[in-house]
Amino acid sequence: NREGKRAEFNIDAWKARNGEGVVRVGGYGRFYAIFGTPEHPETVGINCPEVRTLEKAGNVCQFGGHASMQIRNGANYHTVRGVVTFNVTDRRNPTTHTGEPDIIRVRFVQAVTNRVFEWAGNVSRGDIHVFERVVD
Repeated sequence: NREGKRAEFNIDAWKARNGEGVVRVGGYGRFYAIFGTPEHPETVGINCPEVRTLEKAGNVCQFGGHASMQIRNGANYHTVRGVVTFNVTDRRNPTTHTGEPDIIRVRFVQAVTNRVFEWAGNVSRGDIHVFERVVD
C-alpha cells in the first residue's frame, strides 16, 4: 500500500444465474496484512468463509459477507466479528499481461462497535481476474 505495508490475499467470488433466473452467490475471501517489526509483529487477518453479496461493473467487482478479523499485537491475539467488503479492479490485459497493476481494497466493519479497518494497495505478484462468462 502507500505506506509500504505488505499484505497477502486469496479470493474466489462468483455469482451465477440458472436458466430459471435463480441467482446464487458464493466463494470466499481471505486477507492478511503485516505490520510491526520482527521483534514485535503486528498482523491483521480477515476471513470471509462465505461470500454473500457480489456486484460487477466492467473490470471492477465488489463482494463480501460476514467475517472474522484476528488482530495480533506482539504475543497478544484478539478476534472480532463483523462484515468485510472487498473491492478489486482488474487492470491488466489477460492476454498480454500488460497494463497497470491490479488494485485491491479491503474494508472490515466490526460488529457492535462499528470500528473500521481499511487497507488498499496495488497487486505486485499475482493477477486478479474480473470477468463474465455465459454458459449454455
